[in-house]
Amino acid sequence: QQIDSLKAKCVKYSTRAKEVEAAHQRASSKLEKAKETLEKQLKTAQHKIDTLSSTLQDTQHTLEAQSASTIPKTTFNHLKQKYQTLKSRLATFDRHAHRVLNENRQLAKHNAH
Repeated sequence: QQIDSLKAKCVKYSTRAKEVEAAHQRASSKLEKAKETLEKQLKTAQHKIDTLSSTLQDTQHTLEAQSASTIPKTTFNHLKQKYQTLKSRLATFDRHAHRVLNENRQLAKHNAH
């Protein structure tokens, strides 16, 4: 009786092991297909990025060429200088704003105590 019971358990566990192995194979296959799909999508996305980057560079060069031919050099330099001045003023203002914010935080901490 015990031997028959052990045989039955062996058959049961053997069958279960085969089912688990089959499920594992299916999952592995699905993972492999998903990986291949993602790699294809990544290559496609990379190609699109490369194309957009190239187009952007071409557009930038075209715009630079157009601006160089349509805007007099002195005007261009003047605008460039104005841009640099505004950029510098903005940086100064930004630093000042951060300093004021920090001072306000310190005051708030001090008042809280």
